Amino acid sequence: MHIGIDLGTSGVRALLVDEAGTPVALAESHTTVAHPQHGWAEQDPSEWRAALEIALGKTARGLPTF
Repeated sequence: MHIGIDLGTSGVRALLVDEAGTPVALAESHTTVAHPQHGWAEQDPSEWRAALEIALGKTARGLPTF
């Protein structure tokens, strides 16, 4: 199996595929964007990590049992 991770401004997505490339599990976790001043956008990197852990956990729950 292979896992792809996408970190974007709105959240983290994780996709698990089998050897044939068929999707097995997909999950995402959202993050927030702060706008402390007009024209500014900030994100907390610790929120990225937390979102990644959530997305990976959701993906793992989608795994088939053997």
